[in-house]
Amino acid sequence: MADVIYALADICEESVFVDETVSGNVTFHFEDKDFESALSRFCDYCHLYVINDNGVYRVSQVELSVNDRKSISLNGENVMIEPLLNYLSRITNTTILYDTLPVATITIRV
Repeated sequence: MADVIYALADICEESVFVDETVSGNVTFHFEDKDFESALSRFCDYCHLYVINDNGVYRVSQVELSVNDRKSISLNGENVMIEPLLNYLSRITNTTILYDTLPVATITIRV
């Protein structure tokens, strides 16, 4: 999936950051005229989330919001467990220790 996003960004001369949670293979045919609508349609199809951060499109398989009370809300579909934990560790600036994890995906809806 990340390769498709990078190829689209390269063709349209846009800046993207695809985090470690985005993985997998996909085939997709683009008919859109502009980058934003193409990226939006692709990400909707693949259950990805996009944030435009001052002209840099950040793409993730996880939607994360941190509340003032130090709680976290997550949404994600078919996310690999290990990349999710690495993402949470990076975003929260917290070390997360874990043993070998199974190669499996999880879906989180909060």
